Amino acid sequence: MLTYETFMKHADKVTKTASESRPVLKGIFHHQDGSLVVTDSWRLYKVFGIDHDKNPNSIYTPAGKKIDNPYPNTDRLVQIPENSESFTFETKEMLQAVDVVTCAPTALGETPIIRFKEYEMMCQFNGFDRAFYKLPAKFKESFILNGQFLLDALKLLKAAKCKEFSLLFTGRLRPIFLVADNITILIMPIRIH
Repeated sequence: MLTYETFMKHADKVTKTASESRPVLKGIFHHQDGSLVVTDSWRLYKVFGIDHDKNPNSIYTPAGKKIDNPYPNTDRLVQIPENSESFTFETKEMLQAVDVVTCAPTALGETPIIRFKEYEMMCQFNGFDRAFYKLPAKFKESFILNGQFLLDALKLLKAAKCKEFSLLFTGRLRPIFLVADNITILIMPIRIH
């Protein structure tokens, strides 16, 4: 089971990429339904069932500082569309695969870009597909994600001891959902023209 401290450590990665113009996103929302929510506008984590001593509808930074501004309503964002295609992956295997295909741009300080196309996951670097991983499932449409965001999400699932997760796909320009146990993760795709 995921602890509050472990979730806050992973949420810190999300708050660090939030825009300085939206300081409320530097915090984690302690929802009245008992869940914890963090977003940077490009990705969102929502976790249920973590014990903590914070008041409902409060916002705290990962360091424990209270933020007194209202948090944006994220409830509608995590409603999974009924027409989603669902693909099941093993967390450990996908984490290793994403780690391997993103290692070159990450080592050079670049943001890894991952493209999913049919049975392949590939890392785009310097305008070319550089590293490939064969997937056990076929996607009907290709889509592109920030590789670091996907890697961070998979590390959260691993920390929560989720052996597998469902990747829910509704279209190349729609959010991708990773769902496992009490965790829902949303990642916005990258639009490349």
